[in-house]
Amino acid sequence: LAVGVSFAFLSVSIIPSITIIGITTFVFSFLAVFLGKKLGQYVQNYAEIIGGIILIGIGIKILFEHLM
Repeated sequence: LAVGVSFAFLSVSIIPSITIIGITTFVFSFLAVFLGKKLGQYVQNYAEIIGGIILIGIGIKILFEHLM
């Protein structure tokens, strides 16, 4: 939404912008699915533990940011 408003104020051509955004989104989504499938085979048993550790780390980071 903010990008669309910014494009309106900057007089940016919509078609090339949409094309670039669409291609970039497709490529990164495809890579994420591909890498997720490959990495999922290696960390299959530890995926929940790794995800939990990441969430705890994010929570600790947010806590320290608000305390400092």
